[in-house]
Amino acid sequence: MINDRLQYVIDMQPMFTTSFPLMYGKLFIDQQTLAFTRAELQLDVRDWGKAADYMLVKKPLGVHFRPKELSVTIVYETDAQGVTRMSYVRNEMRFNCDWKRRLFASSFTTVSEMVVTDRLFQGEEAKRPRGRNSFGIKDRFYDKVEYFDDPDFWEDYNIIEPTESLENAIGKLKKKVRKQ
Repeated sequence: MINDRLQYVIDMQPMFTTSFPLMYGKLFIDQQTLAFTRAELQLDVRDWGKAADYMLVKKPLGVHFRPKELSVTIVYETDAQGVTRMSYVRNEMRFNCDWKRRLFASSFTTVSEMVVTDRLFQGEEAKRPRGRNSFGIKDRFYDKVEYFDDPDFWEDYNIIEPTESLENAIGKLKKKVRKQ
């Protein structure tokens, strides 16, 4: 049950080994609308060499990268018109980096989240970013810093404390925006 609605749950696991790493996890499908409501996926890191090739775009020379976990959770919501859209994404990566000439490896964990709060454009009004305004498949966030150099971009209402729950922060932000 998700939001008081019955769900089909599809459990996926790799059946055989391939030349690239596969995902395993669960897909949740609403029984009435047959729309996805949630996806919980993890990368199969048993062969860490394949997983590292999948996860890395570039690494410094002399670093041995060993992935421990890559998981993603995607939540979908259906609006009043019956259209299902992605509303929340959470990605978590755990990995070790072992530098040459160092005694111990360093462990790292990264967590990133995205929440869709307001949809200003729908249907034909929505336009996809094109050309220089879009991210390519090999682009990294720090390569496109010039897109975020606008000092008014973040403003006061866009800052969320790292220790604060995302749901609470979104509720506070919505209240601030309504008051303005």
